[in-house]
Amino acid sequence: MIKFVVPRKVKKIHRTYTPIASDKKKIKRWFHFFSIKIIRLIFILFALIYGWFYLLKSSIFNHQYTIKRVLYDSWDIAWYDEPYLYKRISTWIKGENYYVVKLYKSRILNDITSIYPMVSDIAIGYTSSNTVSVKLTFRPIDMIIRNQDVRFALIGTTLLQVYSWNKITHGIHILDLPAYLSGMNSLSGLFYRQSASWLVQQISLLYQWFLWLDHIEYLPWWEESIVYLDGKKFYINNGGDIGNQIRNYELLKKYYKDYNQLQDIDLWSLEKDKVIVRKISK
Repeated sequence: MIKFVVPRKVKKIHRTYTPIASDKKKIKRWFHFFSIKIIRLIFILFALIYGWFYLLKSSIFNHQYTIKRVLYDSWDIAWYDEPYLYKRISTWIKGENYYVVKLYKSRILNDITSIYPMVSDIAIGYTSSNTVSVKLTFRPIDMIIRNQDVRFALIGTTLLQVYSWNKITHGIHILDLPAYLSGMNSLSGLFYRQSASWLVQQISLLYQWFLWLDHIEYLPWWEESIVYLDGKKFYINNGGDIGNQIRNYELLKKYYKDYNQLQDIDLWSLEKDKVIVRKISK
């Protein structure tokens, strides 16, 4: 018996298709990212490293910038000739690298001004191999206190010995101490009752009113001053009203007929409008 095959419908299977990028496309995309991002970053990084290394090699690690010689301005030395000041600066910078010194210049200045307050700034410049120049900036001192042959510069509340040939003393008001303090090198108690700033103001005022005075002598711990002028001695109370005492002097000079015969004039011991005078003994 013969059977015929009957064809049947076949159910189709639908499959999703996900395209797979070719290896060439992957390499191209990765190479594109690497060439623009990474190469640029690597180049910048190496440039910075090389630049930093070159900078260090040409500055900090260069032996010609090691300071072995320090030159000071001749004008500075003439202005304030204090060997210990310049020696202290040299101790700070000698043997150090110039660029390192420039970085901590403020530390050097703070140390110097703590001992020598008349120095307000310091400039350090490279001049040649292993050599730098130092230029100082000074601020005016407040007053010169003279104890016989020894002079002290007053800056704020600090007293530093100076020499007569130092130009820093030129044009500065001088205040003398009495002879009985001769040989006294420490004047730390000078401003125990009278502050330094107030004393400077008072002495400046006396210099202003007693023109052409010879000198002013200050009696510490009594807060009294003696103004020497035209062979006369004027006694001033620094603890009192200086302005009122000056007015008494002006009135006495103007109205007292025997003014030229006076030798000692006490402007403060009595009432505010009275003075004590002593004539030249015959």
